[in-house]
Amino acid sequence: MSYGNYFLCKKIFILELNAGIHLDWPKIQEAAKDILSFYDEDDKLGYISNRINSYSVDPQV
Repeated sequence: MSYGNYFLCKKIFILELNAGIHLDWPKIQEAAKDILSFYDEDDKLGYISNRINSYSVDPQV
């Protein structure tokens, strides 16, 4: 993922985005595809956004 890093754990995943990016629907789809391929379909997951950098998020996603 060119705009940040993710860390996959047993029941959670952690997302750290790079400074200055704008998180929009195509970026979310790309990350979700990678992340969900790691887990089983029935897994219940938690999500942590480790917001160590400043970035913007499209409010419609």
